[in-house]
This record gives sequence, structure tokens and C-alpha cells, in this order.
Amino acid sequence: MVGDNVAPSRSSDPLAAMDPWLAGAVRNGWIVVATDFVAVGTRQQETFIGRAEANDIAHSVLAVRHLLQANGRAAWVAFGESSGGHGALWSGSFAPALTPGMQLLGVAAVAPVAELVPVEQAEGKPWVPSLLAQTPVPPKPSIPAFVAQGTRDDVVPASTTALLQRQWCSAGSTLYVDWLRGVTHESAITASAPAALSWIESRFRGSTAPNNCSSGSPVVPSDS
Repeated sequence: MVGDNVAPSRSSDPLAAMDPWLAGAVRNGWIVVATDFVAVGTRQQETFIGRAEANDIAHSVLAVRHLLQANGRAAWVAFGESSGGHGALWSGSFAPALTPGMQLLGVAAVAPVAELVPVEQAEGKPWVPSLLAQTPVPPKPSIPAFVAQGTRDDVVPASTTALLQRQWCSAGSTLYVDWLRGVTHESAITASAPAALSWIESRFRGSTAPNNCSSGSPVVPSDS
């Protein structure tokens, strides 16, 4: 389940969670839109539904473009933390078809709730197929991905991101994982902000996306 406090429109200080990176994004001249996911902050509590989250993110981007009456091709990057990282990663698969006339340059996620079965400790449970259906799948290699993960994360265990790294790299993804040694879940967004902003800026510049799949991970994947 996803907590109400992750809905920007229901927060008393919606910019607080963006403090580590928002100023840098604004200095770079980027337009930033914070997405509410369907049902978050209501009694109809949202769970991890990949297509719905990707829809919400894509619709947010389209709304901003319409508001600004932007013409021509527009480029964008999906960026999310924790549960928001789940939606950002799913955007790599679904959002391109939802944003015609726009180009998704990549997806970035910090401590993402991605490998749902081990994150939810659901091994052997009857709802495993449902969780697997909502586990983000690797996007096309043409849509690069950045993932930052703390090795001391006790909310999204590092072993689950190691599993994502192994699976996405095996699928041929253009993936860069920034392993934050000794970093917890709560401090991952601050620790990763400089690298995440640099990676996103490089996507807007058209630079070749980095891939460190050959480096492996400092932790053992959760299924090992």
C-alpha cells in the first residue's frame, strides 16, 4: 500500500520532498510537474498498478504542455523516489505511446519499489502472480534508465534493486545503477541528487547514456 503523504496535492508542504533536487532542476531551466497517483490520499487507497501510474505521469506531462501551449517536439524525463520510482520505471514501457509528439528521454528512480515480490516479502503467497504483473519490466534499450540505491535501505532492500539490475541488464537495458554505500532509504534522495541531476541533464543534451551493467552490484540479488 502507498501512504497518503506521497500525494503532492494532499501535502501541507508539497515541495519539501523535492528539496534535494528541485533548485538544481530549476537552475537548469526545466519545467517540473509533481504527479498525484490515482486514489492516493483517498479512502480508495492506491496500490502498485503500473499502467495507472504511467497514465498519471503521462497525463501530468501532457497537461503542462497544454497549459504552456507548447508547440513542436517536447522532451521529458520521468523521475521518482520510492513508490514514485515504481511509476517512473513503468513509464519507460507505457508512456511513449501516451505522449504523442513528445519524446521520453529516459527514466530515473531513487530507491524504487520495483521488485514487488521480495519487497513485500510475498514469496510463496497466493498473490505473487498479481505482484509479478505489476513489477516494472525493462524498457527498450532506446529508453535509458538510472537507478540509485542505498546499501543500508531497510524499506526497499538493496538486494531487490540488485535483482532488478541483473534482470534488466540481462534483457539488454541501457541501465546505470548508482550504488550508495552506507545510505538509508530516507537519505537516498539527498545522496543521489547530484548524480541524478547530472544524468538527466545529459539526456537533454543528447549525450550517450551510460551503462554499468558490467560492473555488477555490491550486494547479492534477493533471489540468490
